[in-house]
Amino acid sequence: MKAVVFDIDGVITDGKKYLCGQEETKSVALKDLDAIHMLKEEGYIVGAITGESTPFAQRLKEELSLDFFILGCKKKWEELQEIIKNYNISKSEVCYIGDGKYDMDALQHAGVSVCPADAIYEVREISKYVLTTPGGKGCIAEVYTMLHNTIKAKGENGYGVTIMQRMNEHLNILQKIVCDGERIEIFSKIIDEAVRCYHSGGKLLLCGNGGSAADAQHLATELVSRFYKEREALPAMALNVNTSSLTAIANDYQYDKVFSRQVEAFGKEGDVLLGISTSGKAKNVIEAFKMGEKKGIRTILFTGDLEADSEIMNYANIVFRVPSKDTPRIQEMHILLGHILCEEIERSIGER
Repeated sequence: MKAVVFDIDGVITDGKKYLCGQEETKSVALKDLDAIHMLKEEGYIVGAITGESTPFAQRLKEELSLDFFILGCKKKWEELQEIIKNYNISKSEVCYIGDGKYDMDALQHAGVSVCPADAIYEVREISKYVLTTPGGKGCIAEVYTMLHNTIKAKGENGYGVTIMQRMNEHLNILQKIVCDGERIEIFSKIIDEAVRCYHSGGKLLLCGNGGSAADAQHLATELVSRFYKEREALPAMALNVNTSSLTAIANDYQYDKVFSRQVEAFGKEGDVLLGISTSGKAKNVIEAFKMGEKKGIRTILFTGDLEADSEIMNYANIVFRVPSKDTPRIQEMHILLGHILCEEIERSIGER
């Protein structure tokens, strides 16, 4: 990484306007000023591209002494291309930090795209890294720490780079979920369905393949045994654990039927079926959902960044889509969601 380029409003400031008489005032975190100074000392090209051309932006330009400070620019990717050319660097060597719609082109083309925790939804969706820091509270400082830790990791045994990348990917996906009110509302509905099921005497059926099968078995065990509290045992069944049933159904019928046949045998109206599929394309989960629909069973899907017109969407009552196409990261979110689901079910049942 050779260059760090950032927007002003919403990144180095909180994006708000404070009026003092006729003057506009804004605040800048001191740790961001320190981080800018340290980045320059370490040889990074440091600059800003802002759509603003206010007296505040003019004053900031004078005080920061950046390598470049572009005012009144809405077409930021076009400007960034000129900067890349002038400094003889590649776009892969640019870290761009932005928070709004005018930053999106630059974010999509930069080697490393970063946004504050409170960036608009569309920006969070396309950014490689979503910071834990909101705009105006130390975004540049957090980026400095991230870059510094990456360099340090490279100088050791090399494992640190992968560790940091994967953990940052995990945090970024989690941050996208946390900041997405619609996804939180969907998950709340899933919890409501499961709680209602248990209060009405139903049970939870779970199914999945591979790692998702392990998740299904894991979550069923948390409910049958206990999660946090001492309470009554709760009926939950992972449909992927009975090898005799699985092999018999696969042999006598077909593998697509290994879950649906068991839903037909054990499921009843009022139960809930939780299917876990990172791709959302598992045929046996789709068949299980079809059978669930026939039997009046509510169907819930944990999946990844699934297309809205996917076949399984026709049979799932509620779908939680993890905003990622990376299977390991999706699975990590699924088990987190499952643990929260178990906690809320347990809390609703109460202690013994």
